[in-house]
Amino acid sequence: MNKKLIVLFWLGLAVFLSGADGAGLVSGEPLACGVEAGPLAYPGISNQPVGAVYVYNSKRPDIFLYSSHFAKGLVLYKYVRDKDGVPVFGSPRVIDIPGLDAKSFSASRIFQDADGSIHGLWCGQDAIYHGQFDPKTLTFGKLNSAKLDFLPRSPNALEVCQNADGSCEMIIGLSDGQSGRAPAFEFDPKYLSYYRSPEYSMYDGAGVSRGGFPYAALYSFAISRLSDMSASGFRLISPTAKEVRVSFLTITKVNFGPGREKGLVTGSENGGLYYYRALSDHCDADVKKNIVDKNFITIRHPAIWASPIAYPNPQTGYSDLISGAEGGTYFYRFTGKFSDKGSPVFDEAVPVLETDSDLYGGTLTVPDVVDWDGDGSLDIVSGNSQGFILFFRNDGTNRQPNFLPAVKLTAGGRVIHIQAGYGGSIQGPGEARWGYTCPTTVDWNNDGLPDIVMNDITSRYTVYMNKGTAKKPDLDHGSPLYFDGLELHGTWRCKPAIGRLGDQTALITLDDDDQLHLYYQVDIYNLSDGGKLKLSDGSDISANFLKAGGTGRLKLCLFDWDGDNNKDLIIGTPRHASVPNPDTGYPWNAKKKYKGQGSAVLFMKNIGTDKQPVFEFPMFFKYLDWPIFLGQHSCSPAIAHLGSGDKPGLLVGVETGRYMFYAYDDLRIYE
Repeated sequence: MNKKLIVLFWLGLAVFLSGADGAGLVSGEPLACGVEAGPLAYPGISNQPVGAVYVYNSKRPDIFLYSSHFAKGLVLYKYVRDKDGVPVFGSPRVIDIPGLDAKSFSASRIFQDADGSIHGLWCGQDAIYHGQFDPKTLTFGKLNSAKLDFLPRSPNALEVCQNADGSCEMIIGLSDGQSGRAPAFEFDPKYLSYYRSPEYSMYDGAGVSRGGFPYAALYSFAISRLSDMSASGFRLISPTAKEVRVSFLTITKVNFGPGREKGLVTGSENGGLYYYRALSDHCDADVKKNIVDKNFITIRHPAIWASPIAYPNPQTGYSDLISGAEGGTYFYRFTGKFSDKGSPVFDEAVPVLETDSDLYGGTLTVPDVVDWDGDGSLDIVSGNSQGFILFFRNDGTNRQPNFLPAVKLTAGGRVIHIQAGYGGSIQGPGEARWGYTCPTTVDWNNDGLPDIVMNDITSRYTVYMNKGTAKKPDLDHGSPLYFDGLELHGTWRCKPAIGRLGDQTALITLDDDDQLHLYYQVDIYNLSDGGKLKLSDGSDISANFLKAGGTGRLKLCLFDWDGDNNKDLIIGTPRHASVPNPDTGYPWNAKKKYKGQGSAVLFMKNIGTDKQPVFEFPMFFKYLDWPIFLGQHSCSPAIAHLGSGDKPGLLVGVETGRYMFYAYDDLRIYE
């Protein structure tokens, strides 16, 4: 064996040993999905499919997704195969759009000519841009554009109808411009925006939203030809100027069979999916029809921001749908049938699949690590922004875990799906479709079975008692936790820390002052007051410098991390958190020191006792000597006794739906 091969052998052995803790368990990396093709894990917080075209000449089209919110960009997924009729795609490729600033457009569409050429269109209020895609280099060529001097606002969705003479009709979704927020007022700039000010309130004294209710409609304008663009002919093409609340997210041409070869399907912000039969070759739309399931019940997309595109079925030639959202990418199979009211009938939504994907838990994941099914291996139970509680079964071992795709937990026989509704979010009806479930798994009644105590978007605290067995957990319907005869209340989206302090079961969370507060369990539904937690200087421990919707959001764990027999606090924060005070708290006030920052994992050492806890100023958990900064909205740590080490690591849920694992020996704690 020559020297080069010897070196490669030992390098390979080192890599093998470092990753020997099991599939997807590599320190500093996200967990891998434990099956060959799991739910598609796209890069950002939300995603919009913007094109289904043949880039790689596969059996079915490849898809372009526009990933938005703090991980913006265009990505391409290659079609690989079907699994039980559901499309499976390969790993994403980031696609460059030279010369185009993401801020210059609000709607995009990628489509394919009859000759196979692939085109991209990006539209803003002032201009529309066009570029042709080169499949060999996976880039768009030089852009040309046309000025748009007739649009009153930026469009939210875009589709293209090509004519035989080379001209095009652009179909756009356009809102009426109303704001969904309460009226603006003069505010202290330290709060960054008026809706993060202490004076901000979304509801009046009657509980009615003080914001407007925007509506959107379909419009069109003509483009002379793609090679020499000029725009004209702006007009309304939907039956009314108020078609859906807030906005359309995508518009897609569909073929639903004889007599319905032409039509449009749209998705709306609140999750509606709608069908418009074409009235003419000029894109005029008939009265909208709700898309329905096999029971002829209107389909509501599983998450906010439904954004469908047509995905042709190779057997029928009709249009199935792939729809993005915040929290997943879904596939709908068209049944070929219509209701008596003319609504197309679709099968239930299922996740689009990706080969060798990261384990995916929906947006803003909030995990706990627990043996949920009593088989001796630690599983993951996790909340998310959609409002579900997910169970990821570990069919491996604690040393070599292998986590399977998520199953939604039920309570009282129904899937747990928390939704804010009209009045459940402090930020108003615009957040009706979010849930922000923050579950903590704990044996709350000491019967040997894991239960769930949870906070969510509504600021309520709910306990789900496990009335099943160790191997067959079965959650009862949720019941409120009470304090002094009233439902326990605090700031929103906070995962409570629960554990034994002395001889009592303690619950730590954020109270109405947005400060850490200790409660003790009286019984399974009631709590007593343990007072506000204190720093070593006697001060209270606050969470954020922002107010209103900027409050809350901490994810708390109670655990003796440093082995001194006193339980410490491990805290996941949003980027704007300022623990323990607005002026010097982390991570917000460390942004100059670290040249930027993000959601962080903090350590607060208990220098008191478990019976009388007192905490030091927080310090950062660092991975390989740099703070763990993970996105914008929040990150959520959980204690993870996984892998080959004797000490626990951290499993941290990330806003993009991943679960980052950090081995104990790779973590440091610094200011």
